[in-house]
Amino acid sequence: PCPSAASLPLQFRYKRRVYTQTLLDDKQFAKLHTKANLKKFMEYVQMLNVEKVCRMLEKGLDPNFHDPDTG
Repeated sequence: PCPSAASLPLQFRYKRRVYTQTLLDDKQFAKLHTKANLKKFMEYVQMLNVEKVCRMLEKGLDPNFHDPDTG
C-alpha cells in the first residue's frame, strides 16, 4: 500500500548555487554577471554565435541563469 500524500510532511529548502570555480573572486564575478553581459550572452546564443559564447564562458560566465525578459 502506498502512503497518502496528505500524511507525508513536506519540507521546503532554499536552494542556492554553489560555485566550485576558484578562478573568480567575488568582484570579478559581480563584474562579469551584469545585466548587460547576461543580455549580450543571450543575444549571442540566439544568433548562434559560438565563438563569442565560448569566449564569455571561458571568462567565467555562468550560463545557468534566468533571463527576466524571455524566462
